[in-house]
Amino acid sequence: MTRLGVKLCGNCNPEINSMSAARKIAADIGMQLVPYDEGDITLTVSGCISSCVYEKYPSPVQIQGLMVNGTRCASQKELVERAIEEYRRIIHDCT
Repeated sequence: MTRLGVKLCGNCNPEINSMSAARKIAADIGMQLVPYDEGDITLTVSGCISSCVYEKYPSPVQIQGLMVNGTRCASQKELVERAIEEYRRIIHDCT
């Protein structure tokens, strides 16, 4: 099973439930959620727009509060759906 390595911020000012979003994304794309440095592909999740984890932990999909790769979402549900679409596109491009 492909592993999704996730790095979460400290959630000092969260707009979203970071762990819930990461779990839903991993489950929907059929990946096992693991620590960032153990992943075959990675995800960084900052609970707010500061994106404090991304500079140190780059990822093809970056969540910053209610944003995915710089695009604002109306809800956490939309954010998760957009992130899933991004990973499916990445997976498709790699096969």
